[in-house]
Amino acid sequence: MDLTFDEEQEMCRRAFREFMEKECPVEVVSEMETDPRGFSREIWGKMARLGWLDLGMNDESGESGDAMTTTCILAEEMGRVLAPVPYVSTAVMGARAVAVGAEEPVRSRVLDSVGEGGCVIAAASTEGSRFDGLRTMRCEVRKSGGGYLLNGEKTFVEWAHVADYILLTARVNGGTTAMLVDRAEQGVTVRPLKTMGAERFARVSFEGVRVDPALTLGNGGRGGVSAAFEDAVVRGRVALAARMLGGCDAVLEAAAKYARERVQFSKPIGSFQAIAFRLADLATDLAGARLLVYKAAWTLDRGRPGASRLAAMAKAMTSDLYLKATDAGVHIYGGYGCMLEYDVHHYYRRAKAEAMALGDAERCRAEMFGAHAEERAVRWALPRQVEGAAL
Repeated sequence: MDLTFDEEQEMCRRAFREFMEKECPVEVVSEMETDPRGFSREIWGKMARLGWLDLGMNDESGESGDAMTTTCILAEEMGRVLAPVPYVSTAVMGARAVAVGAEEPVRSRVLDSVGEGGCVIAAASTEGSRFDGLRTMRCEVRKSGGGYLLNGEKTFVEWAHVADYILLTARVNGGTTAMLVDRAEQGVTVRPLKTMGAERFARVSFEGVRVDPALTLGNGGRGGVSAAFEDAVVRGRVALAARMLGGCDAVLEAAAKYARERVQFSKPIGSFQAIAFRLADLATDLAGARLLVYKAAWTLDRGRPGASRLAAMAKAMTSDLYLKATDAGVHIYGGYGCMLEYDVHHYYRRAKAEAMALGDAERCRAEMFGAHAEERAVRWALPRQVEGAAL
């Protein structure tokens, strides 16, 4: 296994970085914090025209496949600049769930729309106060006439206010199914939540929402419902980990630069061991985390076993590292780290939400070592037929 980027991947990295630095300076990030949408349609549209929103849609297993690796390279560069676009929820999780679970012609219609930048998908993976694996307790779907009715609630749904569809799981006949819900349907209520990092989270409730049977994610693909949603979560974790790598890299670079320039007692503060050693430890941890993230991506690209465990490992490690790096960055900046004029606060305020998304480090470590394995297997044992109708 060689995790060194080849010439094409290095070219992609340079292109992604050049684009992100040009199109998403810190002024855009600050502007989007006060914008009602919090979402740059301009950047999203340009990414679509460049073909970057469907990078991971045609990932075929094989030694030459590198769709997930390329997706992570893009996600890492987005994390460096905190690009305000719904990339992971739409182009990684949403697109994967549809590709695995949806039937034609819905599959092609949604994926084409995502690739063209005309569709946003919000991934609703949390109920209550934190991600709890694939457990679904507050959403339930039942057959009604020629379709289904959905009732329940999801919390901390990012980008729900601008989404065309919401990807979620719901209980049905003692099992669990996954589906896309049209946000415009009557009975869908989106209530924005206040956040420290200006993330666009919302509480989404469903009251008698009619779900088109064509938008249920059943046995289209590898193994049915569990393949549709669980695989989306695995890939989402790897992409989120890559995005946090980019944030860590940006914070470390800025903190090291500041430590070289800030002078105390006639010396740059970077010459003091307390700061130099802290930066060195972060750089070492970042190098290790990067290898782990891209190993997970490499494993997914080649269809090797153990990808789910590697994804949990990568997410756990980068979640801890992002919190650690942003905390160190603020401390190295001293009082300036708490001022809006210095960019480090953008990363610090977002780090906690990033670390909690799709399972915090504690949750991911529990899954790494086999916790809840039997429970998860039972939970996904959902028959294809529900009251005589396909889900």
